[in-house]
Amino acid sequence: MSISLCMIVKNEEENLSRCLDSVKGIPDEIILVDTGSADRTVSIALQYGAKVFRHPWNDSFSEARNFALSQASGTWILVMDADDELEAEDRDTLLHLTAESGDRDVYCCKTLSYSGNGADCGNVLVTMSVRLIRNGKGYFYRGRVHEQLAGPGGAPPLTATAIRFYHYGYLSSQLEKKEKHRRNIALISRELEDDPENGFMHFNLGNEYLATGAVRQAMDCYRASCRTLQPSLGYGSMLLTRMILCSEQLRDDESQCRYIRAGLHLYPQLPDFEYLKAGLLLRHGKVMRAIRSYQKCIRMGPPAADENSMLGVATFKPHDRLAALYEQLGERKTALRHCRKAIRFCSTDREAYARMIRMLGEEGCTPDRMKSRLLRMAKNEFCPILILSDLFYDRGFFRQAMELAKRAKRQAPDCPAACYNEGVCRFFLQQYQKAYRCLCAEPCIRTGGSVFFRFLCTLLDPGTARLCTEDFQAELEASDYRVCHAFYTLMQGKPCVLLPVKKEEEACCMDSVFGLLEVLLRAGLPTEFMKALMLLKLIPGDGVFLRLGKLYYKYGYEKLAYQQLDLSIRTAGKIDAESLFIMGRIRSAATADEAHSAGGRAM
Repeated sequence: MSISLCMIVKNEEENLSRCLDSVKGIPDEIILVDTGSADRTVSIALQYGAKVFRHPWNDSFSEARNFALSQASGTWILVMDADDELEAEDRDTLLHLTAESGDRDVYCCKTLSYSGNGADCGNVLVTMSVRLIRNGKGYFYRGRVHEQLAGPGGAPPLTATAIRFYHYGYLSSQLEKKEKHRRNIALISRELEDDPENGFMHFNLGNEYLATGAVRQAMDCYRASCRTLQPSLGYGSMLLTRMILCSEQLRDDESQCRYIRAGLHLYPQLPDFEYLKAGLLLRHGKVMRAIRSYQKCIRMGPPAADENSMLGVATFKPHDRLAALYEQLGERKTALRHCRKAIRFCSTDREAYARMIRMLGEEGCTPDRMKSRLLRMAKNEFCPILILSDLFYDRGFFRQAMELAKRAKRQAPDCPAACYNEGVCRFFLQQYQKAYRCLCAEPCIRTGGSVFFRFLCTLLDPGTARLCTEDFQAELEASDYRVCHAFYTLMQGKPCVLLPVKKEEEACCMDSVFGLLEVLLRAGLPTEFMKALMLLKLIPGDGVFLRLGKLYYKYGYEKLAYQQLDLSIRTAGKIDAESLFIMGRIRSAATADEAHSAGGRAM
């Protein structure tokens, strides 16, 4: 049996290699239909041996998709987008399906779509998508957007599998870059002009509005979709889930309760609605009832392979919530047990690792012992080890974070994140020359922030490299270069002037200065920090005291924090809720210390 990988692409140089690497060795041919790329997409595809076809974009995904299918010569067609990635563990299963000689023509696989700012397991929606189609049976796509597979006799019978594909197209960076929402809203609106009662398109339009933060508009679309809702429709459970989430954002508890009850009634086999019910109970302070609901989610177990669902609502997510609740109730052993169970279900559960690190630290566990315990749970897998490196770095355990980064780098030498983590940790350990060499490595150069730390390495240890700020100008953002050059001048004992050319550049320069201040404060470099403080006098703006006070408080300098926040009130008349909270905590702690001291003297 031969396999044709069929894709439609446009300006996908950032994603295409990851996609094609994930299926390397599976397809016998790669059919790539380009609809107008202006980047390196086509040249990358040709490097993988793809057959590239140019096809004009006519505002129809189905048209482009069907053209790709028409070029395929394989027995089976594998359908992917450039921002998809096949799970490595499922490669053999996919090949086994295509080797079967049964009468099944269309297979659906799980698509795990990440959303938000990063590919995090806590932010994933699982849907079933058509991925494998037997060629030569007359199947085709229809619909301008969110196209659906059809056949000579209508919708084809679908066979669900547990094969997983990861989808990165809904990450914020991808959506902004490609302006997907504006494009999709226009295409869906045209579909609805042709078919105003198309519930699926109303649902899709709601999803686009929700992703842009237009919650009320999204809810209107979902209500329109709900008018034609049939529980058997594949998107029905997702529609109710989105309506519940919108009701929560709109603070409409009555509607939220109604939709949760509908979900529990129509989809009793899905743990999603019990999970959402637990969250609502918790927001209303009904902790024990929420605990029982989370426990019920776990008992229900994961949904069937052909169900659309939120990832982890019967596995690691309820364990995460139970860990948080038991920690609040003071039952730390139970909380740690739920953390361990969450990690067993999802080895990349950052929340569970972070909670364990914090609780173990509060119990007096040393960073080395923590690292040893958590490494056993990570099972020497690359992604969990890299997550642990990040978390140990966040806690200021730089040596342990560096050791974890090195371990991750041994598994994936070309991984920019692992290389960057090692370099930055070495910087904070004041190993400037080793840090510089790390940060100059090819994978690391592609990572944002590496040039800033390279500059600091050369400044703090002149033996690192004979460079000056001009050598970094091409790599630094304009505001960062301005600040680095001014700091370099101050470190040479010379006066400097840091004046943004335009008013709108002031905020960027302020961000750059505070980024520098935070690194120096965290690195324990008081002399350099005091020098960098002089930069604040050269930037106009009345938010300096407020921001500096919060920075001091973050790193435990409470007296200095209080002074700066007080100055903000008295000289600039500026204060916010977070600052008032900080000042209140500092005063309370000082009062408690005075009372304790007075009690000691009395004794």
